[in-house]
Formats: sequence, C-alpha cells, structure tokens
Amino acid sequence: MAFVKAEREKVWIKLLLEGASGSGKSYSALRVATGLAKKCNSRVAYIGTEGSRDKYYANEFDYDLMQLDENHRTPEDYINAINDAVDGGYKVVIIDSLTHEWTWLNETHNKMSGNSFQNWGKLKPRHKRFMDTVLLSPIHVIATARGKDEYVMEEKNGKSVPRKVGMGSQQDKDIAYEYTASLMIEQDTHIASADKDNTHLFDGKYDVLTEKDGERLYAWANQGDKPAQM
Repeated sequence: MAFVKAEREKVWIKLLLEGASGSGKSYSALRVATGLAKKCNSRVAYIGTEGSRDKYYANEFDYDLMQLDENHRTPEDYINAINDAVDGGYKVVIIDSLTHEWTWLNETHNKMSGNSFQNWGKLKPRHKRFMDTVLLSPIHVIATARGKDEYVMEEKNGKSVPRKVGMGSQQDKDIAYEYTASLMIEQDTHIASADKDNTHLFDGKYDVLTEKDGERLYAWANQGDKPAQM
C-alpha cells in the first residue's frame, strides 16, 4: 500500500430534490434533466410513480416515461427500471419519486409478524441494493422525495397564516448524505436551497432551478481527465 497523488475523475451526478407537495419537484427535475441531457446528447428517461401526474408536463418537455404502478414499487422494481435506462443508452434518468419505495418498505414491514428489528434486517438490505444502484449506475440521476409536510404560522398582511413546509423527506433519514447534492424546494416560491452540495454550485444560492443548472452540473461532473469509476 502507498500514497499516490489524487486525480480528479469525471463523475455521474446524483441529485436529490426534496420538498412539500406543490413545491415543484417534478417540474424542477425536468428542467435540470433537460439541461443535462442536452450536454450529454441523450434523451431523458423518466421513472414515474405519480400516476397521471407523470404526464402533466409532457407538452413542455421531451422525455421517455416508464410508470411504476402501485403493484410495482418494490426496491427491485426500481432497480430494474434504472437498469433498463442504462441498458437503453440513456445518460440521464429522473426518479419521481423515491418516496413510494420507502412507503412500500414500511407498509410491508407493518404487515410482517414476529420481531420488528429482525424484520427490518430482512428489508434493509433490499433498500441498500436499490440505493447502491442509484449511486453506482453509470447514469446521471435526478431523484425526488416528498417532504414530511408540516405547517408553520407566518405573519402576512398583519395576519397569521399557515404555510406548508417540507421537513426532511419521506425516505431513509440519511438519504441526503448519499447524493452529490441535495436541494430543498420551497412550496410557495419554488426556490431551491442546498442542505448538502459537493459541487459548490448551489452554496449560498437561492433561486428557481432551470436548464442552466443542468448544464452547470454537467460541466462540473466532467472536469476530470479520467472517466467515472463505477
């Protein structure tokens, strides 16, 4: 074993978008993915779990959709969908959303008899294989996760009014640490802010995500001389 000079490698972007319902996670994901795909010379693969909402923006954006219905939301279903995107030659995939996988795990756990800790011991490896597929697959991933919606009271025009905010996400509590960048999107303004950002592209910035952000992420990901190692 010996120390050698570290060299920057090209990487595959793994971006997480979190937020309360109505914050614009899907729309933001499509804007960023469109910018990324343009630079990659690739179409966008879209893994959708939101039913008819997966097609709301089909008249504004160009993407290829695979829908996972309520009977196909296991970790393995997500894994297969990601692998299909890679095998299909896509360079950019949207997963909208991760929350349904986590919901499936929790609902399955609640139905299992016996020791709760041991039951999670059976399910967590399946979740880890899914996360490993997201993080290690040779494809740019933009994933969304529903926020744990809560309401806070704010002063507006001299009155106290409720505002919905996303407190964390309906997913594994450590999920944000796994991604290249994790952005929280405000429900009322659609402005994104970083709670984790290895790229430093979003540090201290508060703005609506656009296609330009996808292009900036592509430029950052391709700064290295070596190809991405997976």
